[in-house]
Amino acid sequence: MLTVVQIRALKPAERPYKVADSDGLYLLVQPSGALLWRFRYRCCGIERKLSLGSFPDVTLVQARRKRDEAKAELDDGIDPVEEKRQRRLKAELAAQTTFALVAGEYIEKMEREGRSPATIKKARWFLALLDGIAKRPIAAITPHELLDVLKRVERRGHHETALRLRSFAGRVFRYGFATLRT
Repeated sequence: MLTVVQIRALKPAERPYKVADSDGLYLLVQPSGALLWRFRYRCCGIERKLSLGSFPDVTLVQARRKRDEAKAELDDGIDPVEEKRQRRLKAELAAQTTFALVAGEYIEKMEREGRSPATIKKARWFLALLDGIAKRPIAAITPHELLDVLKRVERRGHHETALRLRSFAGRVFRYGFATLRT
């Protein structure tokens, strides 16, 4: 088993080389001097490698803990590499799914349903008023953030507009929920 002193003493060579720790965990020493944690395992008879980060960003203790978590997933029949890839894709999709994007789709849906041009124009105006949350991922918007935007409109004396704005935001959130975005 490796120690921190041994890891700090590792020097790069012309070619990458591995230094084993235990239970499939090893440190890959790159010619550039980078020290990368890897976990080698077998899933369904196929050898796989899971990247756990680089040293010293990921310490020896953290790398061992991540290895143990990956082994626990394996025991449950889950491939850690696939699980990591799915989590990353889900996070990317959530970050790209902004309130403005979902609201734009909702407004397009209203147009397809034959709503009047005045209603569509008003919906676009509501979206412009919600610019404080428009660029944020819809799944990450908290009620407090929406309330803050509504309070700003209300402070200007536009109480009816704030009510209609809340209603529009609620419809957009329900549409986001119905399309599995929140």
